[in-house]
Amino acid sequence: MADDKKGLDLGELAHNLFLAGVGAAAIAGEKVSDVADDLVKKGKLTVEQGKAVNQELSQKASDAVAESTAAMLKAQMKQMTPEQREAFVERVRKMADDVEAKAAEANAKTEEAVDDAAEDMTEDVEDAAIDPDDVE
Repeated sequence: MADDKKGLDLGELAHNLFLAGVGAAAIAGEKVSDVADDLVKKGKLTVEQGKAVNQELSQKASDAVAESTAAMLKAQMKQMTPEQREAFVERVRKMADDVEAKAAEANAKTEEAVDDAAEDMTEDVEDAAIDPDDVE
């Protein structure tokens, strides 16, 4: 029980990691955009170059956020007991399975919608077709 109070529970850890990542990404995105906008305003970059720089810097910021999030997770996992790590891994597996299931469901719905739309279009074309026998 003393270990439970000492460390974060797994849900709180995941929540904190998520919030840290979102916050870091937001701050980095704002700074990157500001730098690119300033360079464009000063005429040192064209708008297209600014967009390219902004995209590159955004990717670097995202990479930095991912690295810092991984480091935070690793530090927290070092404090966990083997049982806590095992429970955490199982929980992450379940989350990954849920994400995969939702993605598969979304793909199936998309495919169904595309098939329905194609069928509707085929019917519309057939309805609009002129029968050669009707032409005088």
